[in-house]
Amino acid sequence: MQLSAAESIRIFGWWDQPRRVLAWSDVKEKGYTWRDLRALRFSVGQLHRLQEDKREWIHRGGLRLADLPELTMFLVNPLLDMRADIGELCSMQWRHETLLSMGVSYQQMVKFGMTPRIMTFFRFPLSGWVALALGPSDVALWTEADAVSTFGVGVLELRDILGMRTET
Repeated sequence: MQLSAAESIRIFGWWDQPRRVLAWSDVKEKGYTWRDLRALRFSVGQLHRLQEDKREWIHRGGLRLADLPELTMFLVNPLLDMRADIGELCSMQWRHETLLSMGVSYQQMVKFGMTPRIMTFFRFPLSGWVALALGPSDVALWTEADAVSTFGVGVLELRDILGMRTET
């Protein structure tokens, strides 16, 4: 990546000049993270051009969960790529649209420990969960208490909403 004089000084310091290019090897050598480079005023686009492979950023520990919302061009999935757990995901307090932009689905969340009780901590509306691909088969085994505590409706009404009315 081409550097201005000011950027070169911020990265390499006064004594290692003139440096006109920042390479991925420089980032690794100096131990810079995504956050460090953003603090040095590099744009998301510049950093993406510097290293387009998300696995490289992840492998060297250059990303944190808090960085992910601005990395949509990489499609870094916090569950599959970063191995975050449901508690960490919940603590980020991201909107369901943000999770969608990262490629997260309800089914992935279930594989990582999501339960109806935990769903309440995310504070998404039912429409948000539907956007994350919550479907009729996902609530087939829910109890009345699960449905009421999670969405404030009974299990039959929830199944109606999701298009899965079962006759009793």
